[in-house]
Amino acid sequence: MLRRLDVLVALLTLCVCILVGNVWLPSFVHRAATIHRMLNAPRDLVMMIYIDHPSAALRSESWRFHDLNGYSRIRYTVSGPRGDATVTEPPSPRVDVPALFDAAKSFGLLHAPRSSGNSHLYFAARVGNVWDQHDVYFPTALLTEPQRREYHLDLSHKSADSALSLLELQSTPAPGGPIVRYLTAVHAFGTPAFRAACEAARNQVESDSVGRKRS
Repeated sequence: MLRRLDVLVALLTLCVCILVGNVWLPSFVHRAATIHRMLNAPRDLVMMIYIDHPSAALRSESWRFHDLNGYSRIRYTVSGPRGDATVTEPPSPRVDVPALFDAAKSFGLLHAPRSSGNSHLYFAARVGNVWDQHDVYFPTALLTEPQRREYHLDLSHKSADSALSLLELQSTPAPGGPIVRYLTAVHAFGTPAFRAACEAARNQVESDSVGRKRS
């Protein structure tokens, strides 16, 4: 009886080993190899920002941010009545483009509605041969819209000394709030030398009248 039980246990153990070896182990090895390839695959982050300026001072501004495996570079181009100017920040581990990408993610811009307008945000991430891309279009006027406040009647009070006690004041961000915060981070991004060069480029292409007002 004990021998028969030992044989059954041995057969059962053998079946489990065969099952693990033929089904689970190859799946595990394949998954581990896939993760290893992804971790060692080239990783790209690309962000492009285009701002259409309807005023006479500038025509447009654009930034291109690119990070490849930890080396980031930036290119800024501005267009105005006096021509175009471009500033570049060469590839460097000191420039942290992934941090700016994470800011866009935290502001919800990677899943914001596509919308419409002359200005444009573009975000893309690549791991190996797989790209994830998202576009956001918006009117430039969105950047200057004031914050709104909405008033809601709170009827939960059984008694009220005045009409004001029935109102609950809530501050509602303008639709462009996340975009404004992101562009603030963009303007503050890069080394001090790069930001100074961008400011000089804007001054170079702006109209003479704008330059005289600044001086």
